[in-house]
Amino acid sequence: MERILKKADIVLIALLLLSAVVAVPLFSNNGDQGGAVTIRVGGVVDQVLPLSVDREVTIAQTDGRQVNTLAVSGGQVRMIYADCPDGLCLKHKPARLTGEMIVCLPNRVVAEVTGGPDGFDAVVQ
Repeated sequence: MERILKKADIVLIALLLLSAVVAVPLFSNNGDQGGAVTIRVGGVVDQVLPLSVDREVTIAQTDGRQVNTLAVSGGQVRMIYADCPDGLCLKHKPARLTGEMIVCLPNRVVAEVTGGPDGFDAVVQ
């Protein structure tokens, strides 16, 4: 009877698993609390709002027919109204960490948490 896995196969699998475990923290969200939310409509920045000020913002398309409402409260943002057909963006958990996004694809609205506590995404020297 022939062996299915050879010693070299086991070593290769172990190395791949080890590299995956090491790589996950490198590519995961850094977990920094965001400082602002950048709202884009159709890929164009519509407004940038600080997460430190509680408010509700209505986002209307230029034709006025597609509307979304975002709520900023407690240092996080969530979608509270969307007139899109599927309403998936309404089911998204509130975003508060840098890089998290809430997307309403039918209405082409993206709310992305940006900036850390100091207001910067990154510092280049």
